[in-house]
Amino acid sequence: MPQTLSRTLLLAGRSGLAHGALYGAAISWLHVRLNGLDSVLGSLSTLAFCVVVYGALAAIIAVAAATAWRLWRTWRSRSRPGHGSTREGAVWPGAYLWSLVYWVPALLYGLTYDQTWLVHPQGAWGMGLYLLIAASFIAALCAGLATVWSALIRRVAERALWARGAVGLAAAILILHFVTPIVTAGWGRRVEPPLRVAAGDVEVVGSATERPPVVVVGLDGLDPRVLDRLIAEGKMPNFERARSEGILSPLATLPDANSAVIWSSIYTGRKPEVHGVLDFYRVRLPSTGEGLFPVHRTFFKELADRLGFLGVTRQISVTRSSLRAFPYWEIADHFGLSIGVVDGYLCSYPALVPDTPGSYFLSYGLDSFAGLLDGKIADAKDLPLFVQPVDLLGPGRLPRAPDFDWQSQTLLELLRSHPQPRLVNLYAHEPDAVQHAHWREFEPDRYFGAHAAAGGGPIAEMYGRFDRFLGELRAAIDPRTALIVVSDHGHSPSLVHALDTQHRHGPPGVMLLVGGPFRRGGADAGAVDAPAVDATVYDVFPTVLHLLGLPVPEDAAGRVLVETLGPDFVSRWPVRTIPGYEGLWRPPTQRLERGAALDRLELEKLKKMGYL
Repeated sequence: MPQTLSRTLLLAGRSGLAHGALYGAAISWLHVRLNGLDSVLGSLSTLAFCVVVYGALAAIIAVAAATAWRLWRTWRSRSRPGHGSTREGAVWPGAYLWSLVYWVPALLYGLTYDQTWLVHPQGAWGMGLYLLIAASFIAALCAGLATVWSALIRRVAERALWARGAVGLAAAILILHFVTPIVTAGWGRRVEPPLRVAAGDVEVVGSATERPPVVVVGLDGLDPRVLDRLIAEGKMPNFERARSEGILSPLATLPDANSAVIWSSIYTGRKPEVHGVLDFYRVRLPSTGEGLFPVHRTFFKELADRLGFLGVTRQISVTRSSLRAFPYWEIADHFGLSIGVVDGYLCSYPALVPDTPGSYFLSYGLDSFAGLLDGKIADAKDLPLFVQPVDLLGPGRLPRAPDFDWQSQTLLELLRSHPQPRLVNLYAHEPDAVQHAHWREFEPDRYFGAHAAAGGGPIAEMYGRFDRFLGELRAAIDPRTALIVVSDHGHSPSLVHALDTQHRHGPPGVMLLVGGPFRRGGADAGAVDAPAVDATVYDVFPTVLHLLGLPVPEDAAGRVLVETLGPDFVSRWPVRTIPGYEGLWRPPTQRLERGAALDRLELEKLKKMGYL
């Protein structure tokens, strides 16, 4: 019996190791390819990490499953010679359990009400039944995969092909990981962008008196359905008035992307594969240079995070250095237009040192930096990385308040105490965080055991703060200002996630256009869910440049929303284009990577929000 058990467990361990290693090799290649890794050493380092980690995990699962199978057979006292082979019992349970552990969470974890196939349940019981049926179907497919795998392993074991098969498979995987980075380097993915236009060919058309100033307010995760409901309840009077005076519409977003990716597209007008930001952070392995953006739903980032204590991996947050395209505030500043930036999400760190008089810049992460200093900003050597000019905020304390509160109040104070720049940008991470945490109180029927919060709860309270800010902002800015309020995505509830909502499938965000040359009362202006324009997140960048009098790059992914502009503005200022801005000048050269303490704080934010 002991000898039989040891053979069973040995076969189970071999099978699980091979099974997990195959998964790891595939996942490694996906990461090498997605990130355009052009280092052979980095490619092999990624392969080694994935093969070892996934192989070890699968082997542990396989041995545990085989042990449980043997104990069950012994307890049932039904083992007899010839009744079920040791090899079948050793391989199939482990292969089945590994497949379940991998594929059920990959396909169902975070599934939202808007992502279901064939039927769309509206309540928790319907969604629960849907998930049970879907899990049963996936379990059946996993049983089929386990059967195929166990048959393959049985044949390998019977013919003693372990060594030959392992060598052949390893050779093929190694060749693939050698060739892929060489091909990537040959394609020149990392070369400097070509200079396709001379700086003298770019002209700002229209003076400050002829062109309207532009204010862009980015509210992460502002949801059109929530906004529609609260406007109908009379809780958003400033948004309701702005809708009647301008255009309020859903804004199509990017599927299978998160906020870091989408805001980079909003600010640069480029697709993710062009601007280069593919997640919130990179995972740095040995010889992988700046690191690898994780491929979604492969569990790479979860495993790397839990192995960070070994010193093999490190998570590196996105900064401006991750961006391979110019955000619109850098273009405006380069061509002499004053800018006022109060946060531009991850790609606004470190603070740009503006060339144009009358400009100021507060970078992303200023609140974390202030927390490290206990709010005292005087004599802080790293202050220039967050505030430009350094004396902008004076010797006092930074506001110790939630992100949106200090950001909005700081912007209002700057607008009241300084001349309004030609371009103003504000980004606030709320309401995204609030909706992730409190959606069950807003739509209790979507969750088991949830109860509605009085007055709509934290979500309604947060939207009320946005509404009050909108009223104060419109009172503080030049009456000629073209005001653009955008969100990167909406939200959809999920029963099976640490967060109440998810948005990887791309629920639309919100776009509000009011003031300046924007036409009044767009088509279907009375309903948020009836789009006035067919717009996407890519269209914000070219529209902002056009309003400022700058030409639009021909390779931008979006378009100028000409239909939202009044006929007089359209006839006087036709859209101008240039081949592109990249290559005209070099990006800012301030120290780009955060210090270890700040990076830990940023990663803690992501962990609290369930992203890491």
